[in-house]
Amino acid sequence: MWFLSLIPARIQYYGILVLAALAGIFGIYWLGGENKKQQLENKMNKKKLKNIKIAQEIKNEIKAFDNGTLNESASKWMRSKK
Repeated sequence: MWFLSLIPARIQYYGILVLAALAGIFGIYWLGGENKKQQLENKMNKKKLKNIKIAQEIKNEIKAFDNGTLNESASKWMRSKK
């Protein structure tokens, strides 16, 4: 690294400081992106869990119906036979 001896020490010092600052800024930026990605995944997982709970509640309600009640409820939403 003979070419480093051609650069004055003061400029080398400032160069190292600039590189360290850029590395720090890049690191903070990268961590922020990772954090945002994790937040989005958590939000999606919460929505999935909510939808699974709703589906389970509906399944439980359907299981609770006896055949007569189920037929009456379904007849409101089904087409009539012609």
